[in-house]
Amino acid sequence: MTAKTIRVMTGTVDLSAGVLRLASGGPVALTSREVGLLRYLAQRPGEDVSRDELQREVWGYADAVLTRAIDSAVSRLRDKIEVDPRDPRCLLTAHGEGYRLVRPDTPRAARPPLALEGGAIVDLDRLEVWRAGERHRLTSQEAALLESLAGAGGRLIEPAALCRGVLDGASRRALVQAISRLRQKIEADPRSPQALLSKRGKGYRLVLRPPAAEDDPFFEGREVGLRALQEAVASGGRIVTLVGPGGVGKSALVQAYLARRSPTAQMRQWRVVSLAEIDNIDDACEAIAREIGMERAPSDSRRALGAALDAMGALLLVLDGVERIVDALAERVQGWLKAAPLLRVLVTSMIPLPRLDGRIIRLAPLETDAPASRALLLAAATHADPTFSVSPDQEADITAIIEATGGLPLALELAGARLTLLGPAGLRARLDSALNVLRTRDPGRHPRHRSMRACLDVSWSMLPPSARDLLASLALYDVALSVDAVEAMGPGDGASLDDIELLVSRGLLQRNRRSGQLQFQMPPLVRAYSREKLEEQPGLKDGARQRQALYFRAGYDLLPDAPRETRTWHKTARRWRSYLTTLRAVTRWAAANGERQLAGQCGVVLGMLEERYGDPRRIKPILLPLIGQLSTSPKLQAQLLLRLGNAKADIAAILERAEAAAALSGSPRLLAEVRLQQVYYSYDSGDIEAQQDRIDALQALLAQESLPEYEASLLLFQLFDHLHMATHAQARPMGQRALALLVHVDAPMLAYRARRVLAYVCLHDRRPDLAEQHLHHGLTLCESMELPKAGIQVLLGRIQTIQGRLDEAEQILTLALQEAQRRGSRLTVMEALLELGRLAMVAERPEESWGWLESAKIEAEHLNRPRAHAALTGLEGLLHRRAGAIDDARAAMEHALSEMERLQSGAIAFSWAALLAPMLPREEGMALLDRMHARFPIPEPETDFLYHLARMQLLDTDEDAYHQSARCAQALLEAHRSMISPDFIADHRRLQQARG
Repeated sequence: MTAKTIRVMTGTVDLSAGVLRLASGGPVALTSREVGLLRYLAQRPGEDVSRDELQREVWGYADAVLTRAIDSAVSRLRDKIEVDPRDPRCLLTAHGEGYRLVRPDTPRAARPPLALEGGAIVDLDRLEVWRAGERHRLTSQEAALLESLAGAGGRLIEPAALCRGVLDGASRRALVQAISRLRQKIEADPRSPQALLSKRGKGYRLVLRPPAAEDDPFFEGREVGLRALQEAVASGGRIVTLVGPGGVGKSALVQAYLARRSPTAQMRQWRVVSLAEIDNIDDACEAIAREIGMERAPSDSRRALGAALDAMGALLLVLDGVERIVDALAERVQGWLKAAPLLRVLVTSMIPLPRLDGRIIRLAPLETDAPASRALLLAAATHADPTFSVSPDQEADITAIIEATGGLPLALELAGARLTLLGPAGLRARLDSALNVLRTRDPGRHPRHRSMRACLDVSWSMLPPSARDLLASLALYDVALSVDAVEAMGPGDGASLDDIELLVSRGLLQRNRRSGQLQFQMPPLVRAYSREKLEEQPGLKDGARQRQALYFRAGYDLLPDAPRETRTWHKTARRWRSYLTTLRAVTRWAAANGERQLAGQCGVVLGMLEERYGDPRRIKPILLPLIGQLSTSPKLQAQLLLRLGNAKADIAAILERAEAAAALSGSPRLLAEVRLQQVYYSYDSGDIEAQQDRIDALQALLAQESLPEYEASLLLFQLFDHLHMATHAQARPMGQRALALLVHVDAPMLAYRARRVLAYVCLHDRRPDLAEQHLHHGLTLCESMELPKAGIQVLLGRIQTIQGRLDEAEQILTLALQEAQRRGSRLTVMEALLELGRLAMVAERPEESWGWLESAKIEAEHLNRPRAHAALTGLEGLLHRRAGAIDDARAAMEHALSEMERLQSGAIAFSWAALLAPMLPREEGMALLDRMHARFPIPEPETDFLYHLARMQLLDTDEDAYHQSARCAQALLEAHRSMISPDFIADHRRLQQARG
């Protein structure tokens, strides 16, 4: 028996309803083709099913070549059911064959990374290559090529076998091109390959690097640093310095180098001296003297030690951990190098030795998402407990632990040892106190390597006071920081570039260019340590919060009187979107510490950022207490009340208070903003009388003041509110007038809304071509300003549904729903759910349509949207009618019609009247149609079509009247087919078939 539900990575698929129910909440629609594909593969779980079989059994074609169509369908399906479509865990590719479906809880054996000759590391499971510190993505075809070649154990594989087994029978030319692209990713020099070799006419083979020693897990991921060290020493450099933050593995890299070096006639001996605990040069000289065999360093250690070192001949002197004495040591090393021509010095330090010529090799932490980080963590765990293993459901914990270490090798090793004691979940739960957890009492370790706290103590002790204060202050942020944010945290006139440069050079701040702009990131353990130091100095913490508040107030200063988003403010908001958590804390701090004006200004900025990028409901408990404290500043009080109004918190009362405060502020722009928000609220709540009063009040203000953006806003609202009055000929000049007003106004969000409203008008007037033009202009604006696209996508999906392109509509609407859910935009979520419900009705999938519409009604009730609720009730009535439940259908449509008439949505009400009339007794139905037709003598084509369709059903026994309406309906279809919804055309077709 075929399963009715299938578990996938993102949730559960209900095959009967054709819906993916996400584990995170909310449904995702599947196309009928996707459902058929899943149903067929589920009958043979874990088996490879060929493309030919899928083409025959699912697509229903025996001869056509549909490989590309099958692959495209699989790709779209993976976007829905896989957490990461690039790394599928359910719907897998059987290379050279087809596809197979596996349960997500079926453990998949992890394939060990491939270490290739030349230094590249290949992770076949993640489809990644790491080479020279850079990451490259592999295609599944490239991974299959590498897997096949690696399985040959270094033997040649003929091209024909690779074409047949990996490339699905592609040509040899395609194989050559694939090999060429692969070499670009895995070879340092693709023209001189070291790993992927070829023999003309014979084939290809893969050269794997011999594995590193089992007791040296640190070597994994350190190939670049080790090779640089080997080259620096071998090239004759007299002094080489390994520089990096504490815990980055400088000492371990030296040990790995010494274990692998090949002694030469020029240098057969070395000595290692640990100076990490020494803080004066005399003690350092004593330690060096003892190591090379002198009883003690004489008083003239410079000359005597130089002579002793010269007497040893070719010697590599390793000085480990010299950061405490770099200045004095640099002077001594210069003298020793002059006295001993064959001496070479290898130094490890957090700080480079000054005034010395030589090679400096800088070490950075491992990338947290690189295979080396995971390998080092698990190697340390298995070293502590050889039976330790990780199950698939623990992978998320392992990833979080690696992220918390910041990729520091020492932290990874200490965390690996704790894994065996606490387990992945237990260790992850203690990451908030990681500095207390990442420690060991292993006597075999140097004291500074027994805990991350001890390591950071050394770094902290060597910072000047100003750099310490800056580092502690920066710990108040949880995210990467822009340069100006870092500078703003410095005491006095801001952080000096010298302090910033010093923190970066010590690895306490890291450059981050992933976002395309230079930012600074604090490693997680450094942030935790710095916060401890900040808590020890309450005065420093208060000062840091004050500087943060002043930094964010700059966003308030960029706003005009009314909190409208200008382009300049929008660019600032984009930079600050990641600072939302910090801004909440700053606003609370300012309010708690009596900084009322500052708290209010930061609160306005917070409200706008929450509205755009966060959750507006969060700001109510933060902003509401501030209102009463700002009675002396009506302008700021009104601005805060507006933010609270957008948070849907007691909107009517809040907007009344905002209007009173705005009137006292003396700012016409602020008063116009409040009155416009009152108009929107009256419309949403269905209070028609109050709506007209608010429109009159706003128009009276606009008659006195030149405020083009508010004139345009009101014009667009009236255009949207009275769609039944706006035929295309009327809408065009109204819309053009609104856009003309916006040309000279710096209001990108308003321009975005204008395009949406005009698209609604054109769509209602059944001009999808013009609607699409407006929407594409809106998408261009979204991309340039990073505005949310979901609202535009909902309308595009609606257009695709009207035009019968259901698969495209489903994809667009699903993307819109996902983005709206991710951003927390419940209004757009409701709109997307409604359109998905309509689409399912057109596609004749009633069960799926019920699910979408019920979800949309929940959102409409939560948002208090009576028009939307009425429309959804009417659509449910349609579903009842098509299911034969006439009484339920009639009750639902009568309720929808009465609500639409109450809300004065005349044209929409006419449509519902035409749908309801056939379910009434003949006389009652005709009376309803006549009454509505009298109010709208020239309806739009679709409404006119529904009117005649209803007459055909009511006058079924009157041949003359029936045929007259039938001719009118047919004429409308021939002239305006693209303007009539496909499901109504289907109703017409069914009626004709029933009549014969």
